[in-house]
Amino acid sequence: MLKDCKIIEMCMDILYYPFKVGLYEIDKLKAVEADVINIFKLTYKLVNLSIKEYRPNELYASQWLDLLIF
Repeated sequence: MLKDCKIIEMCMDILYYPFKVGLYEIDKLKAVEADVINIFKLTYKLVNLSIKEYRPNELYASQWLDLLIF
């Protein structure tokens, strides 16, 4: 259901676009506010738990595998 409602896709957008548009730099995350870091952590955890041990979601999220590894 998370895949069908595009929740996983929105979470990946939250994790990707702040870095793509230059709002934050991955090397300078220590200077970012703690609330923003918590949003990134919780979003990553939501993606991780939503695909865990459920093969259709794992296959769907594999398109962002490079981003998740980075």
